Amino acid sequence: MGELTERIETLRSFGVVDEAGYRDLKRAVSLVSEACGVGAEDERLAPLATHLAAAFGRGSNGEAVRPLGPQVLADVKGSPLYPKIVEICDALTRSFENSLSEDERDFLLVHVGGLLAAVQAQEGGEDS
Repeated sequence: MGELTERIETLRSFGVVDEAGYRDLKRAVSLVSEACGVGAEDERLAPLATHLAAAFGRGSNGEAVRPLGPQVLADVKGSPLYPKIVEICDALTRSFENSLSEDERDFLLVHVGGLLAAVQAQEGGEDS
């Protein structure tokens, strides 16, 4: 079992996520790893999984996350990768049993955008 799988199992065993959240995390890792071209145990997926676990918990408790600063979101929206980022995030949110607030979806955009940019940089693609 890889570290990311262990992290997700730990989040479930400690009650950070319920069974629906557990399924959503597994689905997220699978979808994002495939869409971004990274292995399902890639350590760069860990922040996304951890953030989603916290977001699901906040959603079930009615808590809000502090919104991203407008410049952070503007940077993501200005990226040449933005259409692909939105495509991946839309697929994710459609697949989830849990719902995410708009602010949580913005964080999802940042996580997916960061991963795509890192993969592209590693592959020697254009700057983002």
